[in-house]
Amino acid sequence: HAYYFCKAPGCNCKCREYRFDANYSKCEYCGHGPVQHYSRFNRDVVNPIRKYGYIGAGRNAFVTLKREVFGKSLLRRTKEGRAQEMVLPPKLITLEANFLDDTEMDFYQAIYTQSQAEFGAYVQAGTLLNNYAHIFDLLTRLRQSVDHPYLVMHSKRAIEEGGGGAAATPSAPICNLCYEDATDPVASSPCGHAFCRECIRQYVDSCPAGAPLTCAS
Repeated sequence: HAYYFCKAPGCNCKCREYRFDANYSKCEYCGHGPVQHYSRFNRDVVNPIRKYGYIGAGRNAFVTLKREVFGKSLLRRTKEGRAQEMVLPPKLITLEANFLDDTEMDFYQAIYTQSQAEFGAYVQAGTLLNNYAHIFDLLTRLRQSVDHPYLVMHSKRAIEEGGGGAAATPSAPICNLCYEDATDPVASSPCGHAFCRECIRQYVDSCPAGAPLTCAS
């Protein structure tokens, strides 16, 4: 998944980074154009997760990420097994009692009451196990409210819920040829697929003269 591949029929091009000539028209390894090269990691993992989240193709992408990437590349070493090499300094524990003032306590209680109501709604609807990420978010907000109210008041979620601040920047469409974020994106009117302007131009130029054009994805 760390390589770029060429999808031209019969081509075995495989490289860790794009390598093209000075005009960016031909691959230095196989001679095919940039429009025929793609990142497998983007195609099989990144783009499905960005598009579908944790359902359908996005869930399959998470499984691929766990088994094909993390399962083969991550090594777990415990402190007990590497203690002689790590030579950790002695651990010092200092206990300090801090208390919220009346204003901070009122703010915390408001967040706690709101979180309790949302949690109760999940329980009542029978969807508690399906919303563990939201429950973790509720717990995080409670901890943030103890650290400092501004962590809650000026968070991205608070801005979105309150309608204030800058509007969220929409994510760029994915080019269906190079599988990267589309640069100067254009969309095909018959099928609605998005492409980089340069990718689709190269695709059109590579088609035989007079041949009917079909979707490039």
